[in-house]
Order: sequence, then C-alpha cells, then structure tokens
Amino acid sequence: MVSEIPDPLTVGSLVTFSAAPGHSQPDFYEGAPITLVPGVGEPLIGRVLAHTSDDVVVAIANTQLVLTPVAATLDENEGLDYKGAWAVRSIMPLA
Repeated sequence: MVSEIPDPLTVGSLVTFSAAPGHSQPDFYEGAPITLVPGVGEPLIGRVLAHTSDDVVVAIANTQLVLTPVAATLDENEGLDYKGAWAVRSIMPLA
C-alpha cells in the first residue's frame, strides 16, 4: 500500500498543530480530529492515533505520521506544550 500524503510533506518537514474544523483548540486524545499545518502547502486534517511525552502519531488518509517536537517546552502544568513546531519523524502506511 502506498502512502497518500500530499507533497511536499516528507520526513523532516515541519508542521504545527491547529484545531480541527468545529473545534476551538487542538485535542490530543486518541481518535481526536486534528489539523496539521505544514510550512508549505495546504492544512491536512487527520486523527490522533496516540501521543506520549516524546511524540504524537497522526493518521491522515491511509498514512501514519510520527511527529516529534523541534524544541520541547512545558506548559504551566509541566506537560508538553503542543504549540511549537513539530518535525515529521516517519511516514508509513497504516496497517
């Protein structure tokens, strides 16, 4: 199966998170809709598959992206702040 992620999103690309349509802010619970905003190109709407303190896994179309923070910062509750830039660490077809 071939991944269907639009160019120019590749491993190493930088993205930010944005709220999905109809939501006021990004949510990171499993199954939550989320928008990825690449540095170049159109925003991509996907679903959160998982997140840890080190990365966020998002499904877009038939593809899984693993994203890691470029510069991890903590929010006021000592949790990972999702507002900064994230790098695409891997792109693979969904199983």
